[in-house]
Amino acid sequence: MRLPAVDADRLLLKHWDHLRFSPHFVQSALYVSTPRLLEAAGAAVSESPEPAKLFEHLSHHFGLRVEGHAGLTKEAQVRVLAPYLQFLSPMDLGRLWAECNEHGWFAVRRELLDPRLQPPFPRGKWDRDHEVSELDGMLARKQPYWIDHWIDGFLDAGTSWGEILATLTAWLDQRRSLEALEIVAAALEHCGTREDLGALRVYEGMPQTLATQLIADAQFAVRRRGIR
Repeated sequence: MRLPAVDADRLLLKHWDHLRFSPHFVQSALYVSTPRLLEAAGAAVSESPEPAKLFEHLSHHFGLRVEGHAGLTKEAQVRVLAPYLQFLSPMDLGRLWAECNEHGWFAVRRELLDPRLQPPFPRGKWDRDHEVSELDGMLARKQPYWIDHWIDGFLDAGTSWGEILATLTAWLDQRRSLEALEIVAAALEHCGTREDLGALRVYEGMPQTLATQLIADAQFAVRRRGIR
């Protein structure tokens, strides 16, 4: 994997007959991703009586978060795994998912990996219904300060601020409590713009003086951040 692709291609193919059922070398062929190696790896997988064994510990062999290893260097190294994703462990899928986020490969991640992830992966996959439940949890635990971390995790995973704000706004419109307003105000203070301040509203039944002051504080924080 550390060799130039042309050298790795030549070396692997020279010895392929006795390497083709070795997980490490099948994964090396996929990592290098030359056309001849991809063809050879595909044939090995189709001929293997236990193809899942050829993909054991893939994230480690691919060098994900392994010191001294280049890891993934191009999006194509994720795409070549498309025919084999059913053989990967939940942990390897989760690590690939996180690595795509690190590189900003959100489209290929959404296309190939999002549909296959299993708990506890991922923590940054956007699911509106689930995130409404998470917001309710913050509300019940009285943790408005947790919203910064919640937002940053989704932004890092390629979820747009517009999608996050729309969910927060709809959630506030359903909950209509001072505590829910506090969470949305904290979200805007962290990431909102002046154009987003219309999401903050005083609903009937809220303590009006407290709600009005909360909104005024959030407006001031957002506007002050905008002139830095």
